Amino acid sequence: MLALRQSGDAPERADLLDRWRELIAETVDRLLQSGITWDILWPSAQTPRGDVDPQKTAVLILAALHGGSTLSQIAQDPWPLNAALDIALAPFAATEDDSPARKGNE
Repeated sequence: MLALRQSGDAPERADLLDRWRELIAETVDRLLQSGITWDILWPSAQTPRGDVDPQKTAVLILAALHGGSTLSQIAQDPWPLNAALDIALAPFAATEDDSPARKGNE
């Protein structure tokens, strides 16, 4: 994510991250309110809990993207990013999932 690089104007980067956080939070909120059938997105999904906070979830997703992508780049392996996103998206997923992302870099 370009906004997280150390170069550039810090207030601009902060503003960009804030806009991304807000867009993700709005999307999470719309998904929670939509009554969507979650098995369309994740075959083993269950209805998310009602206590999911869209703002916190958005920050968690951004942190997972940044940290997971950094670790994946260093390791040259997609597994760290997949694992980080699995955790960030845990409120939407079933506890038992045998998807390739959870198994590593298959």
